[in-house]
Amino acid sequence: MFIFAEVPRILLPLPFIYQPRLETTTAWLIVLGVIIFAASLFFGTPVYRIKPLTGSDRQNPLRTDRLYAIIRHPLMLCDIFWLLGWSLIFSSILGIVLTPVWWLIIYVLTFVEDEASVREYGDAYREYHARVPLFIPRLIHNRRRSIDG
Repeated sequence: MFIFAEVPRILLPLPFIYQPRLETTTAWLIVLGVIIFAASLFFGTPVYRIKPLTGSDRQNPLRTDRLYAIIRHPLMLCDIFWLLGWSLIFSSILGIVLTPVWWLIIYVLTFVEDEASVREYGDAYREYHARVPLFIPRLIHNRRRSIDG
């Protein structure tokens, strides 16, 4: 999956990949890309707490602190905005156009991850799911989606 999904998304916006690019790259577009890229790195900080090559483990407690206290999927949010920022910085038309497709794929993957987390953590995850929104902090987000069926 990594080779077919992640590698092309990482390489696609880069300047040495031949593709259509925005004709005029303005400073504000680059600044916007840098801001989005930096924000994505902030939401990616939970990655430093993950043990490589290990799956979920019932012995590990459900993470509900730090960024996980305000959104359930900070790493997936990082994944979406990282590529958008990268695409804006390098004026990648394909990267910008494909961002909604990647957003949709990641959104669907959150359902899979939520269901796996319910199997792993049960009622603790159901309560967490009801309390903490998917991507947008509760200040703006008021709708809840059901994972029970």
